[in-house]
Amino acid sequence: VMTAARGTDLRAPLQPGLATGAVIAALRETVPGPGPDRHLAPEIEAAYALVTSGALRAAARLP
Repeated sequence: VMTAARGTDLRAPLQPGLATGAVIAALRETVPGPGPDRHLAPEIEAAYALVTSGALRAAARLP
């Protein structure tokens, strides 16, 4: 999910679809985007929690 979000960032100025944009926005509330080098394990764990909790599915408004 983190890699997909970054890939979408790199496609600017193109905009993602509504559901994809909502998922990226929900992810970015917890997991920051690119920046300086840092230890990514906490961010990977946070992204994993968002996926397994269903939060990203809810953000996309999928059943």
